[in-house]
Amino acid sequence: MIELDFEKQPTFAELWDACLRNLLYDQEEYTKEVCELLHVQGIDKTKKILDTAAGTGFIGLHLRMAGYDVTCCDPGKDERAKFKSNANILGVSDSILPHSWKKLEELKQKYDFLFCRGNSFIYANGGWNSKKVTSTDSDLQAYERTLQTFYDKLNSGGFLYIDKFNDGEPDHNEIVCKLKVGNHEEGLSFFSKIHHKKNIREASMIRTRDGEIVSKVPNQTYNLSCGELEKLLSKVGFAFERATLETEKNFKVWLARKSGNI
Repeated sequence: MIELDFEKQPTFAELWDACLRNLLYDQEEYTKEVCELLHVQGIDKTKKILDTAAGTGFIGLHLRMAGYDVTCCDPGKDERAKFKSNANILGVSDSILPHSWKKLEELKQKYDFLFCRGNSFIYANGGWNSKKVTSTDSDLQAYERTLQTFYDKLNSGGFLYIDKFNDGEPDHNEIVCKLKVGNHEEGLSFFSKIHHKKNIREASMIRTRDGEIVSKVPNQTYNLSCGELEKLLSKVGFAFERATLETEKNFKVWLARKSGNI
C-alpha cells in the first residue's frame, strides 16, 4: 500500500494534491489524452482556455507546460497556495485568480474551452468542505445559473468539459493509503454515501490513527443525476455528448458546445 509522507499537518489542499498525484491519476497520461481531445476539437495553442476549478493545478498547470494559454481560477486560499507551489516546481506561470463561479462574469475575456472537472460542479450550491442542508429547487437553480455563466463566458462554438460522479455509485469506506504525519502513522480512507430519502451525496477523506478518527472533512451535496445534468445543459443551450477518456477512471465526462453540433 502506498504511503504518503508529510513533515507537518497537511492542509486539505496538500492532502488532496498528494492523492491526485499518487492515487487517482496518471497525470502525464491523462494530460496527453486531454491534449488529444483539445486537438480533435480544434483547440490549438492560440486558443483561450479557462480552468474554472483549478484547485492545486491539475490539469491547468500541466496544460501550461504543454504550451497552452490557460487562465486558472479557484476561490480556495489553501488551494491557490499549493497551486503556486506546484507551478514553481513545474517551472510555469503561477498566476491564478481567486474567482468563484459567481464572479466569472467579471472577466472581460471570453474563452474557447472551459474546464469544470474533478467532480467540482456538484458543489455549485455549496457543500465543499462543509455540511449543508440541500434543497432540490435551490440546488437545481444554482446548477442552471452556473451553467449559464459558463455558457456566457464561451466564444461561439466554444466547449465545456464537465464531469461528475457515476450514478448509482455504491457506498464505500475503504483505506486507500497509509499516511506518515511527522512521527505519527495514520490511515487515509475515501468515504461516500448516498442518503436516498434526502437525495444527498456525502463524501469525505477520513484520517484515522490507532482506529480513531483524527480528521474528517465533510462534503455534502445534492445527488445530481446524469439525466438532470443533461437536461440542464440542454436548457441553457449547450449541445453535448459524453466523452470517453481511458485515463479518467473516476467520473463521467461530457463535452458540451455553445453552438452547432459536436
